[in-house]
Amino acid sequence: MHSRSRGLRSPRVRTTDQWRAVPVIDGQLQEDKPQIDPDRPYRTQRDEWLREFEVRYLECLIAKHGGNITAAARSAELDRAYLYRLLWRNQMR
Repeated sequence: MHSRSRGLRSPRVRTTDQWRAVPVIDGQLQEDKPQIDPDRPYRTQRDEWLREFEVRYLECLIAKHGGNITAAARSAELDRAYLYRLLWRNQMR
């Protein structure tokens, strides 16, 4: 993350009520996970898992910060522009 701050506020992406929180009990997500199928290619399944992780992580992160992208990026130790790219790639922006 850049140490310089221009003092600009980033636009909020969505309101808090539009993000769903994923329940976590004992460190385990309580939603259905993609299934592992040894008959399908490794790369295909890995990409599905990665996308699922990104979407869930971003949903929780944005909800935690009330839609404030700057605060979310700071908390996740990501560059704000990269966080926007992740949101765009996962069709969340």
